[in-house]
Amino acid sequence: MKKVSILIIGVLLCLSSCQNKEQVVKIGYLPILMSSQLYVGIVEGYFKEEGIKVEISEIYNGPDMVTAIRGKSIDIGLAVTPPLILARANGVKIQSIGGATFDGASVREHRLFLPIDSEIKTAQDLRGKKIAVVAEGTSDYFSLLYYLQANGITKEEVEIITVPHPEMIFAITSKAVDAAAGAEPFITIGAVEGKTKTFDYYYPDHILEVGTFMAHEDFINANPELIAKITRVIDRATKFIHNEKEFRKLLPTLDQHGIKFKMSKEVADSVRIMGFRNRLDPVNLEAVMNLMIENNVLKERINVEDLIYSPK
Repeated sequence: MKKVSILIIGVLLCLSSCQNKEQVVKIGYLPILMSSQLYVGIVEGYFKEEGIKVEISEIYNGPDMVTAIRGKSIDIGLAVTPPLILARANGVKIQSIGGATFDGASVREHRLFLPIDSEIKTAQDLRGKKIAVVAEGTSDYFSLLYYLQANGITKEEVEIITVPHPEMIFAITSKAVDAAAGAEPFITIGAVEGKTKTFDYYYPDHILEVGTFMAHEDFINANPELIAKITRVIDRATKFIHNEKEFRKLLPTLDQHGIKFKMSKEVADSVRIMGFRNRLDPVNLEAVMNLMIENNVLKERINVEDLIYSPK
């Protein structure tokens, strides 16, 4: 009888342990402010409350994020939309599982930043200049091309080179480039430190759908309950971000949670926050696809609804 009791206790302890065990999810992210739905989910404990242990890896551009998802070195990537569209067009079954960031005339998060002593004052001054982007085929890249084309400047009239976001301030101050198509918080960090100044883009009437959480369909279909939990985290994080005062208070603490940049309170108080919502907008995705086709990055249109996961 004693042996039976010990066996029962052992089984119960095992069941309790199994129930409390967190599910590990590997998430790749761009180390910029665009990834704030992930940051908030970690710092505020939303992932933990859903029984998810997040292992994060910084990946510096969208195309590399898609490669990491395909190679299964990460389960989920938080990256920009053009590589998602291009991957799907090339037969790679990656979808958005939730979360969206956007930019437009009312937000203006995407901007050029320049050396303090730069004489660039108008779009025409960019002709013949060397401009950094994080990678070709990204939201930054297409925003730059749209701005140039809207001002009668072709891609061939500038020199575009690739520089990771965290290295753009140094690239500018060392005069390795004349301008950089940057992202927050680095644009504001450069300005607050007195190293760079900003130059606003021209924005189209449509909203630019910038980024989202994405995963391969094989992972999504194998883990529907996990995806539902992550969607709940994203929804809670989005609501938190919309409380701008609390969100700005959180930003200087990110480096204490494994996020790969440090932000001072001064930067957090003045950084320009892009738009955040729970899901991608298919109409805005169409606008991104149009930019890709116009610039010969995408050959044929695809059904944008196929890019967005819908639970069965």
